[in-house]
Amino acid sequence: MSPLKELFRKCKQYVQPIIITSNKGNLSLTLLILILALVLGVLSACNTPPHQEADITTPRQTPKPTDTLTPTSNRGRIAFASNRDGNFGIYVMNPDGSQVIRLTDNSTSGYDPAWSPDGTRIVFTCGDEGEICVMNADGSIVTNISHNYARDIHPSWSPDGGRIAFASNRDGNFEIYVMNTDGSQVTRLTDNPGGNFEPAWSPDGLHIAFRSHDDGKDEIYVVTVDGSEKIRLTDFEDGIRFNPAWSPDGTHIAFSVWSDDYDIGDDLYVMNDDGSAVFQLTDGYGQNLQPSWSPDGTQIVFCSDRDGNFEIYVMNADGSEVTNLTNSPDYNDEAPAWSSK
Repeated sequence: MSPLKELFRKCKQYVQPIIITSNKGNLSLTLLILILALVLGVLSACNTPPHQEADITTPRQTPKPTDTLTPTSNRGRIAFASNRDGNFGIYVMNPDGSQVIRLTDNSTSGYDPAWSPDGTRIVFTCGDEGEICVMNADGSIVTNISHNYARDIHPSWSPDGGRIAFASNRDGNFEIYVMNTDGSQVTRLTDNPGGNFEPAWSPDGLHIAFRSHDDGKDEIYVVTVDGSEKIRLTDFEDGIRFNPAWSPDGTHIAFSVWSDDYDIGDDLYVMNDDGSAVFQLTDGYGQNLQPSWSPDGTQIVFCSDRDGNFEIYVMNADGSEVTNLTNSPDYNDEAPAWSSK
């Protein structure tokens, strides 16, 4: 049976009662028109059995296609400093330790690499005296942006890509400064005769974590980007707290702790961004320093001399599953920085 015939068959039970109700032998033209209109009106309900409400289903939105995500811990690149080819220079590698490439040559020493937010450039400490240089991510176009007689070290790129924080002794003792990425508009944020080092910009761009000797011992502080408010986060009995590193979501800070007891070693810790819930990540074997988070916050890359010399390791953010990435027993690999791109 054709679909059209099937439609009329289903509708027959609605049409017959209407025709039977007429007792006249001849239906008027008007009545025929009315009957025809009524028949057409009920056709829309033909698929609904008599005395049963239609099942109205709200249209469901078509789901948007999602990308097949590769874990971000396997994306991006890791920059680090190494003396494997002579003096310390800047290198990059994949997160699994493969494809190590040197970016700087022996004419330009380098340390403390930090990525721009878009992953296209690297800022680092350059030269024997300590200045701030910027280069493309492939090592091309190296530019000195500080040109200062003093020591400028420990650069950190702002999340919006527009400024760079760094430590400098240009005014006597080491303080935290910020400047534009071309070296202009240098602004001093701290004023502490005890010394301030290792600035790390928060992901929201509102604070900078750093190491300070403000109260007679080295602890982790945060300062607002305009320098108006400074807060101490750590308060250990002995040793030094240093190398602060923000998690990508800004809720945690990883840092290093140097112990006064040499046999204990230096370990990595993590805490909430307000200084609470301090948790030890490494086990006290060797020096474990300079943490940097993976883009998704699930892993931390760091350097350690647990096997004799400094090499680059990676571990889960809870301290488990430590893996040696560089396996370079004849030289030192240090200061890792994980890019988000």
